[in-house]
Amino acid sequence: MTAKLGAAGTAGSKFSPLEVGWANAYWPDGPEFKSEGYTDGQVMNAGEPIPDEAGSYDLTAIAQTTETSLTYVDSSNVNSQPAIRATDTTGDHPLYSTGVFTTPVGDDGGGTYASAAGWSLVVIWNQGAMTNNLYGCIVKDVWSTSFFVLYAKNDGTLQLELTNTDVYPSIGWSSADTIAVLAKGTDNLKYVDVDGTNYLNATGSAAYAFRGLEAFMVASSWPMSGDLAFVGLYDGDCTGDPAWSDFETWALDELGATI
Repeated sequence: MTAKLGAAGTAGSKFSPLEVGWANAYWPDGPEFKSEGYTDGQVMNAGEPIPDEAGSYDLTAIAQTTETSLTYVDSSNVNSQPAIRATDTTGDHPLYSTGVFTTPVGDDGGGTYASAAGWSLVVIWNQGAMTNNLYGCIVKDVWSTSFFVLYAKNDGTLQLELTNTDVYPSIGWSSADTIAVLAKGTDNLKYVDVDGTNYLNATGSAAYAFRGLEAFMVASSWPMSGDLAFVGLYDGDCTGDPAWSDFETWALDELGATI
């Protein structure tokens, strides 16, 4: 693989979402992903990693029966940008995982709970039709769904669990809606925004640190339906990053997503 991008380029160059100081980032239009040479419609399975554009934890397929319901698309439903497309099938598509991070993101030093700065997570995808499953898992913490999980539910809602606290944003999504989630966890905060609207802002108890990332499934259940265009995990509060305002503008202009 090529070297990871740092703060992007020269004056006048097009903004890159990698200018934000992500600990880990997964972007099908990123330079690391492009270096894999995937072609439009290519099936994603064992041997087709989703590279980490910012760190050293690629998402790789957990070995299981080969399925054809997870593909790379050049022009997705996320504003015609590249994405990984998952379909809601009666079978399972591959679960992708980073494995467990050596040091959890946002760790307070003890290996379990988040620090005062904590972690933040951005996920942008276009939701697909759900006809075979009640839930579709977009992303989760590798350790447990009780640490963090983001589901779409077939009734037009989302369901998130953040350190044993549940939130059910009733956003009324329909197929082909692009959705952006911003979640944060600290030693005294559990926070969730969806499409720029706050749905959880709970203080008084600690969130778990983020121990690793999984996408597209929970074990062998609840396959995602839709096009995943960007995932960024940040050590601290990403909204305080110097490039955050430019990232919000990029997300709206390039992906059609409001954060």
